[in-house]
Amino acid sequence: MAMKTKTGERKTRVTPQEARDAVAAGRSTLVDVRRYDDYLNGHADGAVCIPLAELERRAGELPRDTPVDLVCRLGNSSGIALQKLQALGFENAANVAGGMEAWKAAGLPVVKRVRPPMSVERQTRLVVGTLVLLGILGSRAAPALLYV
Repeated sequence: MAMKTKTGERKTRVTPQEARDAVAAGRSTLVDVRRYDDYLNGHADGAVCIPLAELERRAGELPRDTPVDLVCRLGNSSGIALQKLQALGFENAANVAGGMEAWKAAGLPVVKRVRPPMSVERQTRLVVGTLVLLGILGSRAAPALLYV
């Protein structure tokens, strides 16, 4: 969460522990700016995924009345995200120092979403559907081959 320093300046870098405590207490929103597949492979508990490429378009989904903490793998992309949000008028945004690597090193909770494997029935339907599609396309592209 974006906190103030002793001099009253807004703090734009927070430690993973500070971010975790603020999210757990409901005082901030944690946004993971990595791609969806990276997010699914392991993200901070309580984080929402808004990839950096979508951040400006989806900024309206973020609260303006509470702090927003930004995290990525090492802190570089979330630093860029911080600049983008500041340019959009977000005054309570902060970068999680060290990103997910620091989060993991601090022993904070990480959630992994495991996609279940495709069922045999679904695999069969996929293969059969592909073969039917190829047959249709092949018959239109080279109808003379149907009579060979």
